[in-house]
Amino acid sequence: MVNSKTDFFKIVNNFSRIEEIESIPIVKARFDTPPQINIVIPTHKRVNLLKDAIKSVLAQQEYTNFELIVVDDDPNRNCQTEELLKSYSDGRISYYKNSQNLGMINNWNRCFELACGDWVVMLHDDDLLLPSFLKDCMALLEKQPQIGMLKPKWYHWNDDGKELIVPEQESSNTLKRIYEISHLNQNLIGAPTGIIINKEKFTAIGGFNPEFFPSSDKCFTTLFAYYFEVYELDKVLSVYRWLLNDSLKVEVLRGFLVNDYYLFKYLCKRFGFPKPLANNFLNFKFRNIVGYYKSINPNFDFDKSTIGLKPVHKIPGKVAFILTNRLVAFYNKIYSKYGERIFEKRQQKLEC
Repeated sequence: MVNSKTDFFKIVNNFSRIEEIESIPIVKARFDTPPQINIVIPTHKRVNLLKDAIKSVLAQQEYTNFELIVVDDDPNRNCQTEELLKSYSDGRISYYKNSQNLGMINNWNRCFELACGDWVVMLHDDDLLLPSFLKDCMALLEKQPQIGMLKPKWYHWNDDGKELIVPEQESSNTLKRIYEISHLNQNLIGAPTGIIINKEKFTAIGGFNPEFFPSSDKCFTTLFAYYFEVYELDKVLSVYRWLLNDSLKVEVLRGFLVNDYYLFKYLCKRFGFPKPLANNFLNFKFRNIVGYYKSINPNFDFDKSTIGLKPVHKIPGKVAFILTNRLVAFYNKIYSKYGERIFEKRQQKLEC
């Protein structure tokens, strides 16, 4: 249970939670030399969507030396997903079926465990990679191998049953560094799909923590950015399919709000923000978040007093919001100037 005492930067071996649960290899890829890239797709009973995701992976252009690993969290044998994966003849595909249902976050971790390459691309089973995803990402990473996580921009597709047409996107191909404090402004990484991560670095911080559900991805990327280089690439290379799903349920939205509130409060305290400033900032920001959740789910309701949110006047709240954003910008400048030494010390501590 996340609360004001939660240490969001504590390193936890989340792989140990599932080490006794087997993932049965149903289809194994055929390689003389294992490729350095694995594209992993966690899935559970969404065979029609999965088919599109796989098609987008196999359509990669120029950079084609990869292994696609599909990890099925449905333990039932001879299901439609198994029939689909057995129908492919492409030797780059591996398919595993968990002997027990692990749940979404644990299955994400299992995907990374089964990957043997240096780089892992996570793709959710309802999303798509554009044909140049690997070519563009690997060209960049080969020049800057110190990068730990790279998130190209995605195209938001509201799947209303019509044919997907990705319009031409203006892009600068520039990289934007994301630090842990950057998450106070907004979640620049978003859901962990269409994202490429260094496996060794992923393992070093213990993977995704299911105790932080439904904000496990945001908590992970915040922790990852504390130790390693995280960048957003200004180029659309994947498609995020927007569907009405469990993430819009009232209880899940409440979980997002509570976990995000305590994460932000933790960051404010860690960076020494004055308490009155932090309180006004949090009260103002999360009042707006509550309003946003009500707009996407009219049934959403939340007792703000349960996490200490108090009414805040618009003017002091807005002032606190502006000042906090300026503080974030100040810390980003400090990082850009002295970051190499700062991150070197953090990684040395991590190795110990």
